[in-house]
Amino acid sequence: MLGFPIAQHQTEGILSFLALLLAVTLLGNLAGGGDTTFPSGNDWQHFVSIGDALAREGGMTDVNGGWPTVRQRFAARTAYLLAFHEAQDARDVPRMLIADDRLARVGEPDLAAYGRQVARVVAAQVAAEATARWRITRVLRII
Repeated sequence: MLGFPIAQHQTEGILSFLALLLAVTLLGNLAGGGDTTFPSGNDWQHFVSIGDALAREGGMTDVNGGWPTVRQRFAARTAYLLAFHEAQDARDVPRMLIADDRLARVGEPDLAAYGRQVARVVAAQVAAEATARWRITRVLRII
């Protein structure tokens, strides 16, 4: 099979172990409430509210990175960037600009300027797609 002999009972044992491991992992995830990394619902609003709270508290806080010895600095800037990218993925230009304004307020004017450039590109893409859809609809109405 893979270039080395494995007995039938060894293969079944390995597959049984992997199936058991998968079942335990899934049950643990369900018992823990599922995915707890991101909030369910409006991620953009969640990230902006975190950024606002951090900006009020001085801009940064310690966040446990998943391991007991790993700690990271989580900045308001990070939350606003996450909000910006969430809006960019949704092609929501007004929310992109709101995140850019918040970035400028927390002392990131260069990052905010770059974000505004990206927002202009996304707005142009959305407008071009809307124009193309309008042309196709108009042609289909003529036909």
